[in-house]
Amino acid sequence: MATKTIKKLKRLAASLIVLRQKNSAIPGDKFEILLVQRSRTMKFATSTWVFPGGVYDKADGDGVEDGLSFAENVDVLRKTCMREAFEETGLLPLSASAAKKAPRDKSSWKEWREKVHDDASQWPTFRNTILSGGSDLFTQVSPICCFLTPEMEAARSGRQYLTHFFVCEVDARNDDPLETLPPWAIADVDDNETVNAEWISPIEAVKRSKAGTLLMFPPQFYLLQRLSAFDSASDAVKGSNWFCGGSGNNGGENKLAIVMQPEGIPGDNSALSLPFDEAHKTHPGPKGALHRIGGFMSKEGMQLMMNDIAAPHVVGNEGLGRWKWPGYVGKDSKM
Repeated sequence: MATKTIKKLKRLAASLIVLRQKNSAIPGDKFEILLVQRSRTMKFATSTWVFPGGVYDKADGDGVEDGLSFAENVDVLRKTCMREAFEETGLLPLSASAAKKAPRDKSSWKEWREKVHDDASQWPTFRNTILSGGSDLFTQVSPICCFLTPEMEAARSGRQYLTHFFVCEVDARNDDPLETLPPWAIADVDDNETVNAEWISPIEAVKRSKAGTLLMFPPQFYLLQRLSAFDSASDAVKGSNWFCGGSGNNGGENKLAIVMQPEGIPGDNSALSLPFDEAHKTHPGPKGALHRIGGFMSKEGMQLMMNDIAAPHVVGNEGLGRWKWPGYVGKDSKM
């Protein structure tokens, strides 16, 4: 009997990890990350909690809308994540100069979000006219990580996403009165693709995921766990240059991270290996190197493991101490 071939829909996507400091009056106080919940009516990732984002559109620049061949242009991918975050939440990391010119009227801001949502070609118009264009519209928005849907999941669902994750900081604190914030600093879900939004510390999001009260996929879990090692939002943005750059590739604001495609581990159906794990076939690490996510479908929930052997390859040549996050699962711990 002939094996049925499943045609995979390959999509290029980008997401924006938005950070804000909890309280500027307390030095070293932890920061919060914005998570949005996808609508239960969505065909993919129903009701899961994600970072704002979506698929590439030709309005973002020259590329391939249905495919992965145009995955190395950081400027185009940055436009994709910014446009999607604007559509879904209204948030934008405007620079100080751009903030002086941007309209503070919330109704007109929402109107432009709807225009861009209905027609992505309106995004350049919004940037160039409403925000007055220029090369200094936004604060630092840097690539931090990239995930490709595992082959086994792509074969099951018929969908494969190459998603580049970018990180930025917005100038708003959790104790700022909502009415005093400009529209670009307020997370206002569109009640279409996203139905809820929550500012939450990375480690609290991880705890709720493991408790089963915050449904998310491995890429979000991985990023939240890793980001919990930073002391401030600004540190996390600056740390993007080594976050997932790999050995000899330190990333940076204009250099993309390596592609992280989880792979199955022979004999262990509850874990996925990541680049520089000893079991990863595409980017294998040294013998004994552990860089993996385990605990799928278990009462304990997902767990991220990385040991001293894998860490230097994963984080590059800087900040080697930051891979030990709160709740770190060590080399000899059970998955």
